[in-house]
Amino acid sequence: MASIRILHPTAMHSVTDDTIVQMNELLDELNPSLARITRETLHNSIADETSLLAIAEDEDDGCILGMAMLTRSYRVNGERVGTLETVVVRRDHQRRGIAKGLVTKLLAIARQSGVSRVSLTSNDARIAAHRLYECLGFTQPKTNLFELVLRDRNRT
Repeated sequence: MASIRILHPTAMHSVTDDTIVQMNELLDELNPSLARITRETLHNSIADETSLLAIAEDEDDGCILGMAMLTRSYRVNGERVGTLETVVVRRDHQRRGIAKGLVTKLLAIARQSGVSRVSLTSNDARIAAHRLYECLGFTQPKTNLFELVLRDRNRT
C-alpha cells in the first residue's frame, strides 16, 4: 500500500541520500537523459510555493514508489493555470493506482488554489499513462509544443 504526501521545504531535513537515489532511479525510468536530482535542485524545486512535489511511499518500508510535480502560474489575463510534470511510478509498482493517486492529489490542490486548467506532456510510448490521463478527464488539444533549451543542465 502507498501513502502520498507533499514534500514541503520544511521537510528537507528528512530527505536522505537514499531518498535522492530513489528519486533519480524514478527519473531513469521516465527518461534516462534527464538531469540528476541533487539535494540543492530538489530544495530549489520545492522552495517556491508555486511548485508542489507529491511523493508516493510504501507504507511498510518507506521506499519511494512514485512522484509527480504540479507547477502553478498565471497567464497575462490573470487565469491561474497548472502544469503536471514528472509523473512516474516504479515499473514493479505500476497499475496499482499509485499514479492515479498522485495526480488526483495534485489536481485537488490545484482546484483548491484556484487553478482553472492543468496541462501535461507525455511521451507517445506511454500508452497506459495516456489512458490514465484520459480517464481523469484530460484531453489532447490541437497544438504543437515548441521548446528552446537555454542552458545545458549537465554542463557546469
